[in-house]
Amino acid sequence: MRSLLRSALLVVLALTAARAADSTAPRLELRDGDRVVFLGDTLIEREQYHGWIELMLTARSADRNVTFRNLGWSADTPTGTSRTGLSLMQAGREPAEEGWTQLQQQITDARPTVIFVGYGMANSFDGPAGSEKFRADYNRLLDTLAKLAPTARLVLLSPAPHETLGGNDASSASSAHNANLARLSTTLGEIAAARHLPFFSLFDALTPSAAAATALTDNGIHLNAAGYRAAAFALEDFLFGAERAAGPAGTDLKCAPRSKSDRAAIGPKQVAPDRD
Repeated sequence: MRSLLRSALLVVLALTAARAADSTAPRLELRDGDRVVFLGDTLIEREQYHGWIELMLTARSADRNVTFRNLGWSADTPTGTSRTGLSLMQAGREPAEEGWTQLQQQITDARPTVIFVGYGMANSFDGPAGSEKFRADYNRLLDTLAKLAPTARLVLLSPAPHETLGGNDASSASSAHNANLARLSTTLGEIAAARHLPFFSLFDALTPSAAAATALTDNGIHLNAAGYRAAAFALEDFLFGAERAAGPAGTDLKCAPRSKSDRAAIGPKQVAPDRD
């Protein structure tokens, strides 16, 4: 009897330890030779100018050779809408879904092993009527990424919240828009859960408190330097746990480098150009 109780106790302890290990295990591990691609809309495109998220990931992999490629495009959607103009054909005469074709080619050329996917802000302006189309388009994008980069590890990001800058009219507008953003963030969380992918809600992480003294956006929806800094901190905690590397919150790297050439000098990195 004692032997059975002892065995049962050992099993319980082992399961508890395993669950504890899972809860503290990093959601992403950057490996030597990784090619990290940032794919998305304005949230992603403007990150290259502030650099906080890339800096955080660099600090987390300072002893490894990791390259970064930013494939963000302003006002883009999961169908590659904003990439249509990249075609060599005359503007207005591109084939149907030329933006989608360009997006796929860019992913193929980049050969990513890690992909951060950040879409939703542009789609949020379609309101509730656009929710199901966004879900379908986003799932098609993930299915396509699985074919083009079958071994890539994905991290899904929600859009940031609409920050209120101004008086009562601005507050009313941001509240209405935030309802749409919350809906899309919920959709993204459901997609991530169904596919067993890590999902980080910037919408929740960056929702400002009433007492917030520092604006996180330039115009309510586009993050400024402080916004990307806050996003990097929160994303670091989500991916790697609360123990911070010598990066954005550390003492070694206090300021985000402002250019690709500057960022290339902070460690043994190869930083790919953003566009050809």
